[in-house]
Amino acid sequence: MKKLLLLLLSILLCGCAAVEQPETPKEGFSIITTIFPAYDFAREIAGDSANVTQLLPPGAESHTYEPAPHDIIAIQQSDLFIYTGGEGDVWIDDILESMGDKAPQTLKMMDHVQLLEADGGMHDDHHHHPGDGHHHDFDEHVWTSPKNAAKIAEAIAQKLCEMDAEHAESYTARFEDYSKKLDELDKKLTQTVETAKRRTILVGDRFPFLYLARHYGIDYYAAFSACGSEGDASAATVAMLADTVKQQQLPAVLHIEFSNKNVAAAIAETAGVEMKQLHSCHNVTKEEIKNGISYLSLMEQNIATLNDVLN
Repeated sequence: MKKLLLLLLSILLCGCAAVEQPETPKEGFSIITTIFPAYDFAREIAGDSANVTQLLPPGAESHTYEPAPHDIIAIQQSDLFIYTGGEGDVWIDDILESMGDKAPQTLKMMDHVQLLEADGGMHDDHHHHPGDGHHHDFDEHVWTSPKNAAKIAEAIAQKLCEMDAEHAESYTARFEDYSKKLDELDKKLTQTVETAKRRTILVGDRFPFLYLARHYGIDYYAAFSACGSEGDASAATVAMLADTVKQQQLPAVLHIEFSNKNVAAAIAETAGVEMKQLHSCHNVTKEEIKNGISYLSLMEQNIATLNDVLN
């Protein structure tokens, strides 16, 4: 993968390849993001003062995404490139390094929050502060907690003010407004969990909600780790998780967006409960974009779901 990307980039930079070209960029400050959370944070803060584009196509799964030639060109032509910085982004540093002085400025979301070790579904209490380079041992789904979303949004606002001072006042004002909305989301989520009858959820799927669970005191069981393969769980695993649902008297089994839901469905059927979706916000569909979906509205949906399954 690394050699292929580097070869592709060298061809592109030399202008010797007939590849799909990106759309002609609009005038003004350009921001490229890999996934929806970064895209939504950036567009909330940038407003009309910058052009924000997401690389991951609508409806696509981020764990299987591979950059196309026009994606690499778009990154190079941008002023600011925002990405997560986790294990799923290992291709990015190679691309940026090969661009040399033609590379855009960057912002890694994982550099601006307190990181948690990826635990594969185990319950531990290891906390770590951000450091340099890629974060191979840490859970990369940092945006699933509104507390982290506020920190990431603030980092984006500061970066935009530094890079595009002409619109700094607008960026600051929009961030202050967005920060209040994130704070309200945080308070609502805190109240939902603190006043609930139970604190436990079971996700019959991958578990990208470590930061959400830890920050708000939610106990959890999951079929797979955050970035694990979405394969079929063994009959013994399904039976064990179904028994957990019964023992904990959980009213529903959760699954994530874009999942095949096979394991969650098997657990739910065995336990005799329903399924509900908990959205990790990593990406959305074309229809959701058309309907004006946002990080805030997705998290409001999650709060409603948690209110149901915790009560």
